[in-house]
Amino acid sequence: MSRMSEADVLAHQRRIKGIGPEQGHFAPTSSKYRNVKVTKDGQQFDSKLEARRWQALQLMEKAGEIRDLKAQVKLDIRVGNFLVCSYIADAVYIDCVKNCLVVEDCKSKASRTPVYQLKKKLVKAVLGIEITEIYSA
Repeated sequence: MSRMSEADVLAHQRRIKGIGPEQGHFAPTSSKYRNVKVTKDGQQFDSKLEARRWQALQLMEKAGEIRDLKAQVKLDIRVGNFLVCSYIADAVYIDCVKNCLVVEDCKSKASRTPVYQLKKKLVKAVLGIEITEIYSA
């Protein structure tokens, strides 16, 4: 096992925190869940899966299968007058066949964190909305 010098430890901590002595900041090496941000038609998506799903939903809207398609919709979860937390859905739309509201979130196995799972349960319990998860292959 090798030992790190104090200077190596400090440099490592700066890299993790994104602080660099020369430029003031280091560029991030990779994202938290190893997703790749994508820009399509001038719109930025957090992952390739989310971008592909958005394109599929747009086609479904043009075909008349869904309507009122919206991206990155913020849902506030309140108990009484107290804001507990907010949840941001990747896509929200009305399913024309079932005539119901659909809230979607694109997920990888790594992004199904305990915080996300808790928010999903809160959205169901407080708002009565079931989140539909779209998984990566």
